[in-house]
Amino acid sequence: MKKIRTLLAFEGRRMLTSKSTLIYVIIYFISYIISVIFFQLYGSDGSVLTEASAQSFPIQHLQAGILFTGTFIAIYVAQITRQERTQSTIKLILLRPVSRLQYYISKILSIAFFSMLLTLIQITVGYLVGMLFFGWHGTLVFGDIVTSGLTGVGITFLSGVAFAFAYFAFGMLMMLLSEFLPRLIDCAAVGIVILLIGQYAEVLPSIRPYVLVHQMLFFHQDIFEMSAVYNLRSAIVILAYCLACSFAGYYVFRHEDLSV
Repeated sequence: MKKIRTLLAFEGRRMLTSKSTLIYVIIYFISYIISVIFFQLYGSDGSVLTEASAQSFPIQHLQAGILFTGTFIAIYVAQITRQERTQSTIKLILLRPVSRLQYYISKILSIAFFSMLLTLIQITVGYLVGMLFFGWHGTLVFGDIVTSGLTGVGITFLSGVAFAFAYFAFGMLMMLLSEFLPRLIDCAAVGIVILLIGQYAEVLPSIRPYVLVHQMLFFHQDIFEMSAVYNLRSAIVILAYCLACSFAGYYVFRHEDLSV
């Protein structure tokens, strides 16, 4: 366990201090400002916003960021898997008394942490941009929910947890696929294709609850609007993706020739 913590601590420091993370913050900041501009020009017809307040800003933008967030996760997964092998840095790690299982678990935990970090960045930047342009006054409007104050903040972060859970499952899928993709750009491209094609499942009501992209789009909203049975099924679907991709990915990694 100590070795896993050491690997995770190293990855966490690299994640928090990397230029990529700063670039993600800047991209979200710019995209949110563009959303504000369109809202001011065209109202809710030109933006995902329906309420001009910082309370509503972050939670109403979570769903809209699926392509950005999914791509960022695909790139991050490629960085900690494919890039380590192409640059031979994985050799330096595995020369130490670290098993492949410990190494793989540390990567799973890193992806979970990164999913939560991206969600926190989106919410934090959303509150910041919302306060800059609209102020804190107003209410949180999200689907059928209308509230304000700390209750609104709590709902936003609860939605963020559900959001991060679904995107963690996507990270696990990308980690499995990265075992068969030689370059970082390949992982990013495949991730984008999955995100784009997966959205077409919305026209097939019978299968869309079992499509991961559908859960990435709606799980953070469904937990407030759908029945407990429906949400439990959705959570099981997401967890099934996590477990299946984790075990399959480790099986491939365990038998992989790491001569690079």
